[in-house]
Order: sequence, then C-alpha cells, then structure tokens
Amino acid sequence: MPILRPEITSHELFRTLSQDFFKPYPPYVLVNSQEDAKSVLSAECEPGYLLVLGVSNPPDTKLLTSDEVKGFRGRVGIIICTLPSDGDLSIVADQVLESLEIDGTAIGFATSQQSMQWQQACTEWANTQKTHDGQGQERDSVSIEWTSNDVKGDEWVQWSVVKRAPEWAFC
Repeated sequence: MPILRPEITSHELFRTLSQDFFKPYPPYVLVNSQEDAKSVLSAECEPGYLLVLGVSNPPDTKLLTSDEVKGFRGRVGIIICTLPSDGDLSIVADQVLESLEIDGTAIGFATSQQSMQWQQACTEWANTQKTHDGQGQERDSVSIEWTSNDVKGDEWVQWSVVKRAPEWAFC
C-alpha cells in the first residue's frame, strides 16, 4: 500500500508563499497534481494565475502540456511539485527550474531517498547553467538554495529550492 504524502498546505513554506496570491500582480503558480491545484485555489490563488501541468485542471485555470510549459520559461514564481515515484528526476529538474523565475520557489515532499536524488538533480541542473560576464568569461548564470527537513518521522522530507541570480551579476 503506497504511503500518502502530506498535504501541500502542511509544508512550512506554503502559508508564506500563499501570501503572494494577494499581491497586485500575483505570481504564476505551477502545480502538477489535482490535489495541489485544489489546495492552491482554496488558499485563494486567482484561477487565471494557476498553471496545471498534465493533469485535469479546475475551471478557469490553465492546463498545460510539457511543451506548453516552455512558454512560461522563467516566469513562474511558485512551483508545487509532486515528484514521480520512478523516472528521471533530471528531466523534472530541468522543467521545474527552467520555469521558475529568479527568486522563485519550488516546494514539495519526497521520500528520504527521493529527496537526495532530487537535490542532486537540481544541483546538477544549476551547475550546467552558464553565461558570459562583461569580460567574456564563462560564469554560472544561476544558483539554487536548497533546504529540506524530515516530517512525519522518517517517511517524508519537505523540500524547497529557490532559484537565485549569481552574486557576480550584482557587481
């Protein structure tokens, strides 16, 4: 019998992030599960800002395919991600982190083993993102801030990843 993951509303960052729903220009919120879409709408996210990837979507929200989500590259402020139980997490990291805007946050839950693999996939993605500085030298174009901690004993880990501009970009 599969172990049900905690409700996304129990994630320690959900309440803080949901305050952004009330800004004059709220961020796009991307989810990939029906349950998370319902939770986000219950927290009063405007349906027009809710992007639902690959699952049945609630009324007035935008249903996206994997190809269509590319149109939101770097424009999504909050991503709530249900990680696949099997599959290549590097593909998921590419999709999630490409969509996330600078200073945007992705959150979710994972098993302990999955959390380690997810962190590695996110770190590897960030390490491959390069650009050239004003002197023409190749530099990192983004960095990530990873946090995680156990919840519900050792069954689940809540994780978050924030996409940042590198420090050299502010010099």
